[in-house]
Amino acid sequence: MGDRRKRVALVMLGVMLPGLFWSLVLWSGPGVPLNAGRPRLLVEETFRDLGEHAAGSLVHSEVTIVNTGTGPLHISKVRSTCGCTEATITDRNLPPGGSSIVAVDIRPATDQAETNVSAILETNDPDAAECVLRFRVRTSPMLDIYPPSLQVGLLDASVARRWQFTATVLSLNEAGLTAHVRGTSEQSPVSVMVDRRPGERASLRIEIVDPPIGPLDAEIAIVLADSSDSRMICAEKQIAIAGFVNGPVEAVPNRVVLSVDGDHTLEGNAEFRVRARDPALTIVDLQGLRLSESLEPHLAVEFGLDAAGASVKVRALDTSPTANSKGDCEFMAVCVRRDTAGHTVATETRAVRVPVALQR
Repeated sequence: MGDRRKRVALVMLGVMLPGLFWSLVLWSGPGVPLNAGRPRLLVEETFRDLGEHAAGSLVHSEVTIVNTGTGPLHISKVRSTCGCTEATITDRNLPPGGSSIVAVDIRPATDQAETNVSAILETNDPDAAECVLRFRVRTSPMLDIYPPSLQVGLLDASVARRWQFTATVLSLNEAGLTAHVRGTSEQSPVSVMVDRRPGERASLRIEIVDPPIGPLDAEIAIVLADSSDSRMICAEKQIAIAGFVNGPVEAVPNRVVLSVDGDHTLEGNAEFRVRARDPALTIVDLQGLRLSESLEPHLAVEFGLDAAGASVKVRALDTSPTANSKGDCEFMAVCVRRDTAGHTVATETRAVRVPVALQR
């Protein structure tokens, strides 16, 4: 029985070995029969710098690939490394000498100065099973403003009622530009409009009319909408406006800061003088004191009159804030206007506002 089993095994082995031999001869790798030749992938270029484009715009590029081998080339898969990129190919099966085009559409990121992406081809070329095509796009902002903030400085309300400022807008689609003052009512002293002139860049014309005495703080929003659908916002920028408005009566200094030490105790007191900038005015009284609610529990204010004019003393109380507090000290300065002979010709009331900050 043992000899019979050996003979059967030898017969089976004799049948299987030729099949195994011819399998090895006919195939040189996965999907590449020897009798069909070997594919060879040749790429026009594996890296391409696509230059500068607007953030969010669509950038298109095409790369040619060629099969320079002796066997058919098969592209089994085309994929990209980023959701902002779509890669396609015109023909996945290339005979020897055949070519195909890999097309990529890239939409660069809106928050980056440079976008780098890749398209990856999976092939049956034994030497290029995975071919990586790299692309770089430098991006310019769809919307920018210069200067990014507007420091208007000191505005003298006793000399003028209206001021005008401009800012340059860099935009790829000036037709879709709109601007508005953020967080203010229609009675805001600040207004803005987009100024478009043929052959010139768009600009913002910012007007300040009859602002209240004291600090001037505003923020303007510039919106770039799609030219075909104004509801679709492509980009938005803000420009901050800061300054101080002086009137005929001013406080010196025009801002008070008190420090809070580690034991939550306000350190020291502060005093500022109130004076008339118009030599024909003389301050005779200070009335209508008002402190912001955030300051009332922590400060006391005293008025005083002397030969040099008026003064305001800000005194810290025992209570102190647990965090930084900001507000205003507002009052009315009662003034008399005298002629050159020293006679009183009018009594005028001027509003004064002094910012006060408690800082830790």
